[in-house]
Amino acid sequence: MAKNKSIQMLKNKKIIIGICAILLAMFVFERVFIVSLRQQSKILKDQIKIAEVRLQEYLAIHAVKDQLYADYEQCKPFLKLGKAEEKDIKTILLHETENIIRLSGGSITKLAVHENPETRDMYAKYMADVQMELTFEELLKLQLQIRDSKQLIKLDRMVVNFSDKNQAKLVIDGVLSIIIPGTLPSE
Repeated sequence: MAKNKSIQMLKNKKIIIGICAILLAMFVFERVFIVSLRQQSKILKDQIKIAEVRLQEYLAIHAVKDQLYADYEQCKPFLKLGKAEEKDIKTILLHETENIIRLSGGSITKLAVHENPETRDMYAKYMADVQMELTFEELLKLQLQIRDSKQLIKLDRMVVNFSDKNQAKLVIDGVLSIIIPGTLPSE
């Protein structure tokens, strides 16, 4: 029986040593491989987050850049006028004024460009005195034509009078202006 008991203890020791060896092997495997994999996984997750943030920033910048290009293309005709001679700008103002009034159905009775433009830091404003005859409907069309003009034309001042007793025609004295962008101030 003592022999049986010692054999049983020897088997138990072998089992315990085997279990300890397996646990030790699992601990070493976990420390060497699993911890390393977890650290690499964490580093990859952090790199992915950084890449996602950078991608979002890039997409935001790209969207702004596309909008800037679109705005620039829309404003290109105005910017080209900034390089034109003063005489050419006055001619454009006269031509555009005549065109706007003609398209609205009115008639010009007087048109004179101011000699000197108002200059600001970033633009120059050329003005023309205009007197025209329009019906009320044509006056509304005139406002629409000014709004839809391809130039930066604005009706700065307008005085409305009736031309006859029937009050069918309106006599309008006004000042039309065109804005010409200049060079931007250096930063």
